[in-house]
Amino acid sequence: LIAAGAVIEAAIESADADYGTADDALASRDAVLEAIDEVQRANCSDAVFTALSELAAAVNEDLTTRGAELPKLGSATLFMSMPALAASYRLYGDVGQADAIVARNRIRHPGRVPGGVPLEVIRG
Repeated sequence: LIAAGAVIEAAIESADADYGTADDALASRDAVLEAIDEVQRANCSDAVFTALSELAAAVNEDLTTRGAELPKLGSATLFMSMPALAASYRLYGDVGQADAIVARNRIRHPGRVPGGVPLEVIRG
């Protein structure tokens, strides 16, 4: 019963969350669906199993639909280290994504985005 309550709360949180990318939404969907599946395998009653199945269908539909509307993650490698503003301009054609590049890749200092290593970037 406690596990069922926990997955219900996880489903509610996933419904209330604002995701920045399709990958984030789909990862959340997969985690919630896996948790629901685990609870269902734990010999729950027919009524709880049915309710969790309906919840799983709703979570799947919600996060798949919302995820389809969000940008996807990709990978890019800079040929040399450069400031985040220059990296943003090189990758996107404007400097507006500099903070996102730094945050998504946990770069310690925005003055030096490393070259020669794959960076996680947002694609269209």
